[in-house]
Order: sequence, then structure tokens, then C-alpha cells
Amino acid sequence: MRVTAWAKGLSSFRRGAFSMYPETLDEGLHYDVRVRYSWRPNPDFRHDPPRMPDPLARHVVRETVRRVASQYRLFEYRRAEDAVNAELCRDLCDAEARILISGSGRISVSRAARREMRRRSAEEDALHSAFARETVQLRMLQLRLTDPALGLIWWVNRYADLQFAAGDPRAKVTSVIAAFQTLRETLADADDRDAEPRVQIRRAVEEIVAGVEDPDTLVLAMEMLHRTLRQAGLVKRIHQRGVVD
Repeated sequence: MRVTAWAKGLSSFRRGAFSMYPETLDEGLHYDVRVRYSWRPNPDFRHDPPRMPDPLARHVVRETVRRVASQYRLFEYRRAEDAVNAELCRDLCDAEARILISGSGRISVSRAARREMRRRSAEEDALHSAFARETVQLRMLQLRLTDPALGLIWWVNRYADLQFAAGDPRAKVTSVIAAFQTLRETLADADDRDAEPRVQIRRAVEEIVAGVEDPDTLVLAMEMLHRTLRQAGLVKRIHQRGVVD
């Protein structure tokens, strides 16, 4: 009898609406959501009713919308709206199942959020393009280094100015060829190992190619290669083959 009287007395408080701005899957970007909801007492609840049922209903709806919206990116607002309404159209309950709640939501995106999303998308596209370009360059470099006919010729030609600068050209040519042999042996070994050493070797190759542009840095570049090979656990095997002194 008490529950029945409570339900009849609060019939005018069963509906409401509010706005909220839940965060999307894109951190820092938010949806604009207009929510309509209704609630009714749970007929199966036999204990004291909640003292503030309407704020309780708003809290349940708010948490549901926030949870669902956070699973979608800003530009997926139509999908987010469908998912939100799929949750709100069925009876929701508070923690003690004292009231039953349903509702609907309409999601929109502000102009400021759209501008920020376009800016982020442009940055992501630029980053992906740079990464893809770098990957292609490294693969081409690997193909050149491992080419049995042209690899050594390309390597020697690249550092021809260094080899015939002041000093003993024979020693410099020997150093350049030894570095090339080290790289070839290392790349061959890396093909039979897991991905991590291969990544380290490719980074080392890139750094060496950039470093020896300056003739004064050749020794430093070779030391850097040797250190990387040692960290990758490949120096021991190269020593055994007599490639590195």
C-alpha cells in the first residue's frame, strides 16, 4: 500500500530533460547531448522508496550516456547516438532497483569540436604519411645494402669523397668496406632473429648513413654501429666470422 501511494503521489515528477557533454574516445573532445527521460517506481520493490527519485534517475541516465559515448570517436556521433538510444530505450535501474528508467538522447557536435577534430585528423594523416615514407625509405635502403651486385658499389660510391680526402685512401677504403661487410653480415643475421634486433639494426643503418655524411664523424659512426651490434647480441657471432676486429 505504501509503495502504491508513493507512486501515485509522485506521478508529476516522472519526466524530465537535461543537457550533458560527455567525453568521446578522442581525449578532450566532447559530444553535446540533449537527453529526455522518464521513470516509474519498480513494482517489484517492496521496501522504502528513494527520497529523491528524480535526481537518482538523472544520475543513472547520465552515467549510462557517459559510458556509451566514451566508446566512440567524435566523428562517429551518429553511431554513438544509436548506441545511446539502444541503452536508454530499455528499462534501466538504480543500484537497488527501486525505480525503472528509460529515455532518449540526441547527439550533436559543436563547431569548435569539429575544428579541433579536423586539426587532429590532419596531424594524424601527416604522421602516418611520414611514417609510411620513412618505412619505404628504409626498405629501399635495405634492398640496396643487400643487393649482391650493386650493394658494395653503391656504398663505396656514396663515400668516395671521404675515401680520397687528405690521408691514406687505402685505410679509408678498407674502413668503408669493413663497415659495409658488418652491415651485410648483421642484416643477414637479423633475418633469422626476432623483430626487435632487426629494428635496432635498421635504426643503426639509418644513423650511420646520416652520420658519415661528415668525414670527421666516420670513426664515431663505426663506434655507434659496434655498440648497437653489441647491445643486440650480434657482435659475438660477427667476431667469430672474422668480420670485426
